[in-house]
Amino acid sequence: MTMATPEIAFTFPFNIYKPVIHKTRLLLIGGKEGVGKSTLACVTAYYMSMLGYNTLLLTADPTAHIGIMLGSEIPPRVESVPAVPRLWTMHIDPREATRDYKEKVFSDAKDRFTKSNLTAMAEETEPCTEEMAVFDRFADFVGGSDFDVIVFDTIPTGLTLRLLELSFNYSEQVKVMVDKEESPLTQEQTRKRFDLISRVKDPDTTLFTLVVTPEATQVSEAHRTFLDLREAGIKVGLVVANRLLLPDPKADDFYRNRVEVQSNCLADIARLFPCPVAAMPLLTGEIIGLDLLKQAAELFFIWGADKLRNT
Repeated sequence: MTMATPEIAFTFPFNIYKPVIHKTRLLLIGGKEGVGKSTLACVTAYYMSMLGYNTLLLTADPTAHIGIMLGSEIPPRVESVPAVPRLWTMHIDPREATRDYKEKVFSDAKDRFTKSNLTAMAEETEPCTEEMAVFDRFADFVGGSDFDVIVFDTIPTGLTLRLLELSFNYSEQVKVMVDKEESPLTQEQTRKRFDLISRVKDPDTTLFTLVVTPEATQVSEAHRTFLDLREAGIKVGLVVANRLLLPDPKADDFYRNRVEVQSNCLADIARLFPCPVAAMPLLTGEIIGLDLLKQAAELFFIWGADKLRNT
């Protein structure tokens, strides 16, 4: 068989994901809803733990999909997965994180800043408050982690990152304007955000992955995210072309047409994203349980890359 897009050369994901010695590797996996980012995050975390790395899988996905794959409920706190050595999981509830974030930020500020200052602060953060809150909760795991790898199935937009930076710059500006010292809480928030921004901008420890299905609209949206992150100073280290169809000479016309459409999209991916591209073939069914999760991990990290590279 010959792939219709020889322009693209798929990479082996582990070559990109490999942890750095004495540093926690942050693997942030994102993409539009429905492209399979939570599945890829679970597959990645499982595989890294199987290789012997102490791995934490964080998810903000409100569905139970990851729990179904692991055969274990994902708790709202860090807990080990009984059947998978060296793997821990935690669910970050976006609604709970947002409520706590707003309460923490504005309760600390309400007695110290003027009403107009608070209004300005709320207007600056409102466009993506939930995303900022989830990422703020993620920041709790960045510093001093005992894990070799942390996999998170959410990546912030460029706007979120800029607002997080603006927030600690803004606190300095407000302090000057009102001639008041920062509270210990504000100082801690500023330090945590500074550490977080520094880490996510460090390609030696953090790798951003964009998951995209080979469809024209999905590729276009993923490219906008790519550019948005680049404008915020973030380098995307890997793009995953998910749910690829392999050419099949026995397939019907509909299937062959879908393969051709995907091939054209792969050519666009090769042209639009100046970074390594990995491939995940379309699975025949839903991943339910550890046996199928193991097969999916081997497909993505070993067979899938090799097969798609050479077919």
